Amino acid sequence: MNQDLFIEFKSRLGNSIVHPSQWRTEDNGDSFTLASPDDQAVITALTFTVEGTGAMTDFQSIIESQIDGDWADSPWNDFIIGDAIAMRRKLVPSDDSGDTEWLIYTTQRGDCYHALMLNASSLALALNGDFYENIVRSFVGISTVP
Repeated sequence: MNQDLFIEFKSRLGNSIVHPSQWRTEDNGDSFTLASPDDQAVITALTFTVEGTGAMTDFQSIIESQIDGDWADSPWNDFIIGDAIAMRRKLVPSDDSGDTEWLIYTTQRGDCYHALMLNASSLALALNGDFYENIVRSFVGISTVP
């Protein structure tokens, strides 16, 4: 059995993340996306400047508003990404309308806010959630806009 290699992806903006080499990447400048080969998991990373965005709670609200759906109430919890303290929130559908869950991670490095959004089915998260979160933990975000 061949073992997949892990590689570092560095975005045009300068953010980086370590992921399995078989995952697809798409760089959109202020954001990038990673997708598993079977499309069971997608991780999107976004970068905003602190100036003009507001407090971290404002940033978190902006990120949450980008995700359509009716979500059960859930708290933000501490999470570590690289050497930075982050916040993590799990969004689970509040009804039986879907099987897709989202994990949102937010952090600040210097003058930049970063959000990572992990989207996967409940089953994929149950089976591979720790694996996906280890990819998220490898994220290193820029601290100033180039």
